[in-house]
Amino acid sequence: MGTSTKDHPADDSSRDLVEAAAREADALASVCKDQLPAADEIPGFEITAELGRGGMGVVYEAIQLSTKRPVALKVMLTSNLASSPTHKRFQREIEWAARLQHPNIVRVLESGQTRTGQPFYAMDLIHGTSLDGWRTTRNPDDCLVTQVFRQICAALRHAHEADIVHRDLKPANILIDEQDVPHVLDFGLAKALAPPNSTDKVPTTLSGPGRVVGTLRYLSPEQADGSSACVDQRTDVYALGILLFEVLTGTVPFSNEEDPSLCMRRIREDQPPRPSRIVPRINRDLEAIVLMAIEKHPSDRYQSAADFADDLLRYEQGQPVLARSPSAFYWARKRLAAHRRAIATAALATALGLGGWWIGATWYGQRAEQQRAREQALHEHNLRQARHKLIHAQDVMEAGQLRRVRAIIETLALQYPELPEAWLMLAQLRFRDGQAQGNTELMAEGPTIFRQLRDYPGVPGADNNLVAEMYTILRIPDMAQNCARFAAAHPPETADDWYVWSYATLDADQAARWAAQATTRDPTNMLAWERLARVCARHDAYADARIAIAQLIEHAPQPARWIAFDAEIRCRQGDFAAAIEQFTHAAQYAEANFRAYRGRGIAYLCQRNYTAAIADFTRAAELANGDAIWERYFCATPWWITGDIESAAQAYRSVRGQRGAASYASARLFILLTEASQQYADQGREEDAQAALAEANEVLAAARVVAANDTNMRMIFNCLGAPHTAHELVATLEDATKEQQCAGYYYAAEAAAMSGERQQARDWFQKTVETHLMFDPSAPTFDPMNEWHLALWRLEQLPE
Repeated sequence: MGTSTKDHPADDSSRDLVEAAAREADALASVCKDQLPAADEIPGFEITAELGRGGMGVVYEAIQLSTKRPVALKVMLTSNLASSPTHKRFQREIEWAARLQHPNIVRVLESGQTRTGQPFYAMDLIHGTSLDGWRTTRNPDDCLVTQVFRQICAALRHAHEADIVHRDLKPANILIDEQDVPHVLDFGLAKALAPPNSTDKVPTTLSGPGRVVGTLRYLSPEQADGSSACVDQRTDVYALGILLFEVLTGTVPFSNEEDPSLCMRRIREDQPPRPSRIVPRINRDLEAIVLMAIEKHPSDRYQSAADFADDLLRYEQGQPVLARSPSAFYWARKRLAAHRRAIATAALATALGLGGWWIGATWYGQRAEQQRAREQALHEHNLRQARHKLIHAQDVMEAGQLRRVRAIIETLALQYPELPEAWLMLAQLRFRDGQAQGNTELMAEGPTIFRQLRDYPGVPGADNNLVAEMYTILRIPDMAQNCARFAAAHPPETADDWYVWSYATLDADQAARWAAQATTRDPTNMLAWERLARVCARHDAYADARIAIAQLIEHAPQPARWIAFDAEIRCRQGDFAAAIEQFTHAAQYAEANFRAYRGRGIAYLCQRNYTAAIADFTRAAELANGDAIWERYFCATPWWITGDIESAAQAYRSVRGQRGAASYASARLFILLTEASQQYADQGREEDAQAALAEANEVLAAARVVAANDTNMRMIFNCLGAPHTAHELVATLEDATKEQQCAGYYYAAEAAAMSGERQQARDWFQKTVETHLMFDPSAPTFDPMNEWHLALWRLEQLPE
């Protein structure tokens, strides 16, 4: 399948194209590198940080002022090199990406122009890492890798069905979130397979013959050939095959570390190495899938992303894959590998002529039946896992953390359409999202979810009950009454019906009652017990939660997680000694993870055993596989209290770097650095004192800018910089939530202490402690309310 070099552009021409592209990218990336746009430059958005930049644009983290939600904002770079084709390419990226609505494609929310005329667009902010970063930090097994790549295939299939080829798939353009869900982005180099059915005058491609478009390491042979007419959906299949090769082996077949023109020639002509030569453990079937995806000629590859995904699924299920040679030996070996003894017996029987045909036919029928049974068992296992994920996602959603679960709910609803609770949760997600933003149009999307489904697998009446509640809140009484009547006419009957109905309400008490009905009808229904435990715990019905948890500890798999959950409840009830005993019990199980140590650290923190808390938070960080930012964040409180200021400061710096300047981590870092500066000055360490004070002032200045549109955070940072405004902050707390009161009184007290108002500081620290918020009420997990613990410590430092 290799071709001679005379059929391609000359190597000098290839080198010139690559070098020209590199010069243009470097020139664009050098523009405005060290400064953020002015606050009013991009209408409707407040820039908080820069996330990255490429050849066409720069991506910022920003706050959408109308909705107060964090977004990613891509703005075209200012440059005289931004030629007309570049502008058209950027505009085309906006329009095409906006057409693609898929849970594995980053969603475009809004577009427009800056005050200086640069085009921009806002998209969902994905908290995750690039594909290559995910590979190194997550160290996924082959099964998880193929599951992730099947989701990427689903995203590409959606784009291809919309007649759009990405053309620039690379690790940086695929983000993997905390739930191992991939998100494809950046359609800046995309090409239309056919002109879209619109009045759009943007060309379907902005590359001409002989021009190389894409990233060198992931170019297909037809791209390296400079032939844009040959680029189609199989080009994306090739790039995805290279990405799979890289995730499995840690390298790519053809590196661009050598001469670019030589690399392009190798892409066109040389055969790639077999992945198993680089990593011998790679399964031969998986290797065959990779090699078929990166065949030189498009007709020899998978013909679509769907075909690629189907073969990955066959590999996961242990079925013969189409990428392997279709020999009778291979297919027989795959089907009979688990039955070598039966094969030998059948062969012997055949050799002896004792009914061999009958035995073989009987065995094959049994084998086919066993295969169907295995497939059914695997599907049922996956369904159970999905239902467990949905229970946790519902718990997080009820805590108000909608952004954290949006992707997982949308993905599971599409992946398992037979699960009615997934669609009920999707409707809740849209409705709650609209409520949080004060957007009635978005709220109204909740009731319409079920109308969009042709074959909704719902429990009769459940969806109508949920829709009735939504229409009541939307003040559409006629629709609410009609839906309520239908729901009343179709009450739940079975235990599973009652379980599903627990998702068909926005009322937590009602959800608990219906989950309890499910456990009464069927005490062996562990899903119902889990749902009951979580909804009761979320809404402080601790006695009922512990009854449900006791059932889960005794009968459900992985008891360690439920023992740890029971320990969390004991903590919330104030029985810290019993909680520590339960967390210790949970930590002894083989499947236990860092959460048992994190939970025990929180219990020790509540007991004011700070040394033990530090030890457990540190152990939890070691078990968190490199993702330990929150364990260090929690550890900052006992570090600070015990005098390890530098460790505490570094923990706050880590959180500040991840979440932006406007966070409580920034407020505490400012207070801590201000104190450290005074301590260094008292010790005669003037340079250290000045450095700490300078950093403190920088932290506060940056936080004030980012918090300009957040009233609560703005007042906190204002009072820290100007203590006389602390009284203004306190005046707003009378009608605030307990969480806002706890934080507000604490930072007002710190401001008063810094200005020498010791008695006032003491009074406000006491107000903080009187909120009794030892734990963060809005966190989706079991987290401490650090301001409460710090205020308790401060009271000891400020005697009456």
